[in-house]
Amino acid sequence: MKDKFWDIIVAKPIKTWSVRVLNAFASGLNERAGDLLNMLQSKEYKLGINDEKQTIQGFYVSDKAMYLELRGVIEASHLEGWNPIKKDIESVLDGVLNQDPEEVKAIMEIWEGSDE
Repeated sequence: MKDKFWDIIVAKPIKTWSVRVLNAFASGLNERAGDLLNMLQSKEYKLGINDEKQTIQGFYVSDKAMYLELRGVIEASHLEGWNPIKKDIESVLDGVLNQDPEEVKAIMEIWEGSDE
């Protein structure tokens, strides 16, 4: 009977769980109830790209060609599961504009040694 009760509870959407149920799961997983709730609830994410304003996640890229290249990389990475925030976009652009010569060398060695 006890197992059937939990099967019913787990089948319900998380937003319908009582605090008591959430606390029971959290206790069993050695987590805090609030932390468990944050892990379980899906977070709405939207990739914000505005071609007219040349912004990605609200970050303005002044050079049109650079914006288009960056947009393509960000969109492809987003399709692979990356959910960048504004700070991530700034960091990617900074990495492109201020490349580390040692990092570039290491990447080139990888690509030149590839059989693909």
